[in-house]
Formats: sequence, C-alpha cells, structure tokens
Amino acid sequence: MLKAVLTLCLTTLLFSICLGQQANSTQGKVLFKANTEFSIQLDTPIFTDKNIVGDDVKFILNEDVTGEGDKLLKGSTVFGRIVSIEKTSAKSDTAKVCIMFDFVKKGEDFVSLVAAIISVDPNPDAIKFTASPVFSDGTVLSLKGKEIQLDKGKMFRIKLTKDITAN
Repeated sequence: MLKAVLTLCLTTLLFSICLGQQANSTQGKVLFKANTEFSIQLDTPIFTDKNIVGDDVKFILNEDVTGEGDKLLKGSTVFGRIVSIEKTSAKSDTAKVCIMFDFVKKGEDFVSLVAAIISVDPNPDAIKFTASPVFSDGTVLSLKGKEIQLDKGKMFRIKLTKDITAN
C-alpha cells in the first residue's frame, strides 16, 4: 500500500514539473524588452470628426529597432485600431481618441505588439497623452477646444509596455 501511495505521489510530482516546464516554454524568448522606445509615422489619417470605433490605423516604422538579438526593420508596418472616440460637443469641449496597438509585420509574420504613445511631433495643438482608464494598453489622445486632426506622415514616439516574445 505504501508503495502505491509513494508511486502516485512521485507520478504527480513529475507530472507537475513537466507541466511547469511546458508553461515556461510557451512564454517564448524575449525579442524586444518593455520600455523600448522608437519612432513611427502615421500612414492612416486620424480625425475625431470622421473616424469611428473599430477603424484600423496603420503606421510605418521610422527606424530600425534592435532588440535581444533580433531587429525590426525601418519601413515595417505597425497596426493599431481606434477603440474609443469622442468629438467635441455641447457637453464636452475636448476631443478624444483612444488607440491600441496590435501587431507589427516582421518579414512575413505578424508579431503581437503592446505599446503606448508618448509623443507626437510636431504637436502644435498640445495634444495630451494618457493611459486609457477603460482599455488596458490603450493611449488616449485628447485636445481641448477643437477636433483632433492627425494627417498621414505625422511622427509618433511609442514605448513598448510589454515584452515582445517569440513562441
């Protein structure tokens, strides 16, 4: 009886160790660390009076980004989307748009990307950037007194908020 209990315990322990190793291996190798900053150029205009929730927003990587033995090449496409949008109105004189990043195209692959917008250059209208209180990993751009109008070619600076990993 004691042999059977010990065998069962040993089997359970080995099974747990195997599952733990499998879970760690699915996290993948870190390619680019969180807090990495780089420049992207807007390829899809954003206008709070024209865009709607769900619109895709495309950016072009403006510089090579070197990570942990890997590289994202200048000219790669970065994909995001509008997850909330507010026009100026009688209730609020502040226009807002919340953007979330989804992927960056790396060669023929799409790699998940979680980043925050930290600046727009130039920013003559003094657009403000805050983390979204509703959409984790979203950045809210807000402008008091008029609609937000970001034309194609506008330069953004973004910062990774999570590591980019390979499976």
